[in-house]
Amino acid sequence: MINYKFKCLILWTGITILSSSAFAEIILVPQDSPTIQSAINMAQSGDTVLVDTGIYFENVNFNGKNITLTNKFILDLNSDYILNTIIDGSNPTSADTGSCVVFDSGETADAILMGFTIKNGTGTSYDFGGPNGVWREGGGIILSYSSPVIKNNLILQNEAAIVSGANGGGGGGISSMFGNPTIVNNVIIQNQASYAAGLVLNWSGGTIANNIVAFNEVTGNIGTGGIMVWFDGPEPAFVENNTVVGNVSTQDAGGISVTGVAATLRNNIVWGNIQSTGGQIVATPASTVEYNNVQDGYPGPGNISENPLFAGSFFLLSQDSPCVDSGDPDVVYYDKENPASPGNALFPSMGGLTNDMGVYGGQHAVELPLIIMEKIDVDDNFVFENVEIGTTVTQSVVINNTGSEELTIDSITFANYSPSLLIDYSFESLLPFVSDTVSIAFSPVDTVTVYDTVLIYHQFTQVTNPFKIPVYATAYGATSVDQDIHPNKTEPELNIYPNPVSEIAKISFYMDEGGQTTLEIFDLFGRRITILKHGIVKPGLNICEIRREKLICGTYICRLTTASGKVACQRIIFN
Repeated sequence: MINYKFKCLILWTGITILSSSAFAEIILVPQDSPTIQSAINMAQSGDTVLVDTGIYFENVNFNGKNITLTNKFILDLNSDYILNTIIDGSNPTSADTGSCVVFDSGETADAILMGFTIKNGTGTSYDFGGPNGVWREGGGIILSYSSPVIKNNLILQNEAAIVSGANGGGGGGISSMFGNPTIVNNVIIQNQASYAAGLVLNWSGGTIANNIVAFNEVTGNIGTGGIMVWFDGPEPAFVENNTVVGNVSTQDAGGISVTGVAATLRNNIVWGNIQSTGGQIVATPASTVEYNNVQDGYPGPGNISENPLFAGSFFLLSQDSPCVDSGDPDVVYYDKENPASPGNALFPSMGGLTNDMGVYGGQHAVELPLIIMEKIDVDDNFVFENVEIGTTVTQSVVINNTGSEELTIDSITFANYSPSLLIDYSFESLLPFVSDTVSIAFSPVDTVTVYDTVLIYHQFTQVTNPFKIPVYATAYGATSVDQDIHPNKTEPELNIYPNPVSEIAKISFYMDEGGQTTLEIFDLFGRRITILKHGIVKPGLNICEIRREKLICGTYICRLTTASGKVACQRIIFN
């Protein structure tokens, strides 16, 4: 072991970590000790265990030692160290202890866990005693009668799994029992549990501040997708300046719940969570719930219910966000000041000094590691049942970007050629947790049954491309005398399916007049590339085809000119 005999004073994002003794040791992993646990075993309170990048398949226990467990992130704040230093708890030596990190021996705030990815933990069997019995707690991190600092970690894909002999599982990311932890600047995502999928304070107080708690999912029947505070702890519970989004609960509180205690919920964004009953927040009447942005609203001073308008980078706020400068106006909650621009907030906070709601507001705001989370949801399918021939019925489906990044749309089209269906949309991109609509008009000219699919071509790499929405349509009534006549058309209508074109496209056009007609393709400089149709055509529906190999990749204009000089144009893209 290399002994560094010097006073250990490390300044890090506004928090001073000072050893409890005049001299402290830094133990390097794997240089001085091959595993994290062996380094902890060697350490004394006040020491620092500094871990090199890599994947460590361990389930580590602080064993009551008030040490700092960290990596090179502490030296230069480069979040790549967080992403590339992983404690993976998927291979525990004891079936009863599957948490990645354990604090169960009275650790204090001098015990610090900082700068890791914590993943694939399965929780630890915990006996609450009496009628409560054994539960599986803390998929990623478990605390019992301890009060450590858990800071700047990525805690993902852990599970408080229900196992034999346990009543259920709680705290997919973190579970604290009878403690008083400080949990700040973490990203807690994609964890699962039968209750409190993100994190839970069971009979615990503490501070939960400036965390992203997102996309966690309850798999049992108790509830709370994001953050749960359950009954009185040794100290009050404060839940402040967190962004709690996209969590899923089978019962109440997709976002935050407070039961049996008067907790403080302040300056949070609670948005886009899903619950089968109740609301985004469920809290005891004695709780303080103020200056939060809560989807669908929540009573309390300063609470709002406006779309937070996240920007395109992991829930940063846009300049126009209603959450900017809308938190508690007390000076104690002010954002950090930009030394180069007095009176204005230091990035990632926005605007002036008044607190910004959410993870990037207040004195603890820091840039968190960029985690790409891409999700698309729709609220329905397209179903047209028994539409009368000669009428037009329009139906819309809401497209939701429920990911953390901006969704860019390349095109939206049909999988098949369906002349009775027309598609309409007006958006080219969606910011996180912003929605828009895609509409289809069904105009049958004959008794027909249509099975089709709307294809949404996009630039999300983690979502199937294209994203698909089924279409089902049926029509009834007397067949038109001329089945090809599209009713009530006074202008030529030009449609291309699919568009963009990868192999072959069908170009259809409806006209109320026959005669000499020209269908041409031009490039964007106005040069005619090819003529698809030139001659006499009948009124009503006409169809021709174009194959991909005729044109190089790019964007072109398809132009239809009728005998009377009417013109219709449509953009066509060849991939």
